[in-house]
Amino acid sequence: MSITTCSDRKPQFPEKDLTLVETMDQRLAVVAAELEQQDYWKIFSGRTTSSQLVFRMMQQLMLNIWKYQQCVNESVFTAVGRHGRYVDEQPLIRAMLAVQIEEVGHGTVALDDYVKLGGSREHAMHCLPSPASLVVMATVRYLGERADPLCHLGYMYFFERFTTIVTEKALPILARHQYPEDQLAFVKLHAEEDIRHSDMLANVVAECEDRYPSARESILFGFDCFRQVYPHPVWKAVCLDAQEKEHGTSGRVQ
Repeated sequence: MSITTCSDRKPQFPEKDLTLVETMDQRLAVVAAELEQQDYWKIFSGRTTSSQLVFRMMQQLMLNIWKYQQCVNESVFTAVGRHGRYVDEQPLIRAMLAVQIEEVGHGTVALDDYVKLGGSREHAMHCLPSPASLVVMATVRYLGERADPLCHLGYMYFFERFTTIVTEKALPILARHQYPEDQLAFVKLHAEEDIRHSDMLANVVAECEDRYPSARESILFGFDCFRQVYPHPVWKAVCLDAQEKEHGTSGRVQ
């Protein structure tokens, strides 16, 4: 059963006529349209928003990524470890792992950018994750450990493909604010890699759709669960925290 969202946008094509990858891409297009309407994005992209606030938002985003990235990696490795019973599945298992192996250490890249933006490494190492990040972590951990292992392909495809979408939107904004090049390591890395990663995952998803009768339901369930906790709650929290740090008061992001 698919989890509904607040969006009233109607699919361009009936999902029953689409492949699984096409279905997820269509749903991601809806999320991308939602992004433009969010208050946090209007603040981030606004012409009157100060560079200082944009930099603080990026700082808080890097901190959130640092807190949840390792958990995402662990959830995928756990899910893949629970999947596969036959020798002929070995190439598919290798393909499932290929993307996530390349994600190892990316959380540390985000941590380094957080520190370059003025954050405290000591604070990042010991602080609790934000509630929004903790919900992301809990969601992927449950899906990786308890749900059908194929669910992980849904949330990872969302993660990888949506990152390319939001990076494309964010880079011109950061350039307008003359965001320091030496603090763009995480963003640049994912701008270059996530298109390839999402294409790799698309191939795995297509193979699973052909191989396993339950794949479509499981993968879309992972996708829709992740859609409830990312990106809007995380970015909303990032904007709120950045406003509080800049103004010393409680920001209000709807």
